[in-house]
Amino acid sequence: MSRRSLNLAEVVLLIFIGTILVTLLLPSFHYHGHYKANKTKCMSNQRQLALAAIQYSDDKRYFPHVGPLRQLSGDASSNHAPKVVRSLYWYGYHDNPEGAICPSSIDVYVPIQNKAVRDDLRLWNWSTSKEPGDKERSPLEHGFDPSLLQTEELSYGWTRKGMNSNVRSTAVLLADRGVRTTDQPARSVAPGDIGNHSEGWAVTRADASSEFIPTTADPSGEGTPAGEWLRGTGKRQGFLAISWRADR
Repeated sequence: MSRRSLNLAEVVLLIFIGTILVTLLLPSFHYHGHYKANKTKCMSNQRQLALAAIQYSDDKRYFPHVGPLRQLSGDASSNHAPKVVRSLYWYGYHDNPEGAICPSSIDVYVPIQNKAVRDDLRLWNWSTSKEPGDKERSPLEHGFDPSLLQTEELSYGWTRKGMNSNVRSTAVLLADRGVRTTDQPARSVAPGDIGNHSEGWAVTRADASSEFIPTTADPSGEGTPAGEWLRGTGKRQGFLAISWRADR
């Protein structure tokens, strides 16, 4: 049987339909690619902070912690998590404050304009702090840092447990400070009530291994990964200073 070739009108119609499909699908591909890249960058930021904390623990035999090791530090309404993160810069284990920002969050890095501060991060502090960094005293001992729920310069919460360098490697060290319920949060919502990702939570353990926990993994059945797994009621996870649910 002979095969009928397409005429010019049919070819033009196929090209037109193909162009429309590409136009409709391209933004979706771009969004998903951008979101995946942001999630990867977020987990990389967490690993770098965890590695800095591991170096700190190797030198001092315990991970940075506010207060006595046997005492839980404050939750997300306190400034203990910002103090711990800032201490990693103060002691010289981390040198990039922008690495405390998740690219998917509403948080914004405030560039350091002062040369003296750029040269000595012991003088650095969050832009919303009441005073600059103290060159003589560690943030763990001194400093008017904003709370985790107030600042827009820190996207991650920290463990509330005091841990020594022999802690189990599976213990959760830090995580996204919240989970979003929408991909486009309103700027009018308080910073601490806006999470980093809408699909789940990125967490990093004491051995600097990272994992992304989808919202469907919540054992509490509430639809977010904020149940027992991340609240740390189990012996292995510890407690985290995080805003358990965003966009409330």
